[in-house]
Amino acid sequence: LTNRGLSMSELLNQTSHYSEKVRKDALEGMRELLEAHPETMKGSAAAVVEKTAERLVDREQIVRVAARAALKHGVLPALGKRGTAPFAKRLVLHVGAALTHVDPVTRRDAPAALETLLDF
Repeated sequence: LTNRGLSMSELLNQTSHYSEKVRKDALEGMRELLEAHPETMKGSAAAVVEKTAERLVDREQIVRVAARAALKHGVLPALGKRGTAPFAKRLVLHVGAALTHVDPVTRRDAPAALETLLDF
């Protein structure tokens, strides 16, 4: 559980919330949980990767920044290099969507997401 007492399943649900603050807090909670307990990734790796990657094209910049941080410091390290391989196409798909997004601010943020993947 996170410091706020939330489980991974609750955090995953909150990543789709209508409020950008709730989405950002959910991603920060996922990062916190995965940094402290990487084993929480077992059984929900696909959902964690998908929900985090979806937020790379969020309409709010604070959510996109939180998604990148969750990937860089929580999701990718918890998966490890070998564990990331099955999700590489999905991650690249979402980064590609960000790179070609209709919103120019989202497009400007996209290279940072690509850098996060390449640095891992």
